[in-house]
Amino acid sequence: MLILSSCSSMSVSTIRNGELVITEGRYHNLSWSEDLVFKRTSWYYELSLLYDFLIAEVPINSNYRRWLLPGEAISANNCAKLYIAGVYASRDRRVNSNDIWRAFDTNKLQFTNVNGFYRNLSFSSKFITNSFSSYKFWGICLKNDNEQIPVKFSFPGYTEKQILL
Repeated sequence: MLILSSCSSMSVSTIRNGELVITEGRYHNLSWSEDLVFKRTSWYYELSLLYDFLIAEVPINSNYRRWLLPGEAISANNCAKLYIAGVYASRDRRVNSNDIWRAFDTNKLQFTNVNGFYRNLSFSSKFITNSFSSYKFWGICLKNDNEQIPVKFSFPGYTEKQILL
């Protein structure tokens, strides 16, 4: 008699939370040691990653703002708060990266291009290690500094997940 068992600790639909930290950056001749901390939420189905969501606030005095293109920096400087967010969505036909972006209330924030940030990130060691070429990145500009904005992610088969900006 043959008995097969699995050692997996994950249920069918699992949400994991964590952090991803970029510890250094470089722009032209300038380099710095500064933590850019991305909060991370990952949705798994069995052992497959379906969605991965990263978000980090980039304060006005952060060296990582140097990675923005001039037009992007002008837009960022008009924000009460600037976040950089990245989304991975698997190739599974049941998921789409737009499912994540639709959770944001665009009456209280706006999406901005961060192509310069992405280009500079692509030359960092974290880019290859974390397969960021499979992610779509956007800037998220909060219009009002005095309120926290809840973002609720709700996917079939998963408990609802909320973050505050």
